[in-house]
Amino acid sequence: MATRIVGFANQDRRRDRRREIVTDATLDEQDITIHDIGLSGFGAVGARLRRDGTTWPELDARGELKFTDFKERKVMLLVNITYVDGNTGRFGGSFIELSGNAFDVIQDLMLHRDLRLVES
Repeated sequence: MATRIVGFANQDRRRDRRREIVTDATLDEQDITIHDIGLSGFGAVGARLRRDGTTWPELDARGELKFTDFKERKVMLLVNITYVDGNTGRFGGSFIELSGNAFDVIQDLMLHRDLRLVES
């Protein structure tokens, strides 16, 4: 009986698969850019250091993430901020709850349906 162990090392220690995308969005009405997205969370650029030494967004804060996809579907997601680096501007979060529309949009992005739409 042969046993095969297959594994991978993920530098970001994520437990979900994400697809790299670049799309404009807002988090609590502040402009950001989403750089990767998956069914459980996202990574973005737009974090900044405040004068008082704190960061925006704040770690463990909740917020409203809004963006429009390639089919012009508007998406609003409630998120929890799980990572913030004010020096590089990168931050990430997990989705608190996915509506049916949000699930469909993220699934389309992850399965490259936007590329299939363009090529057709």
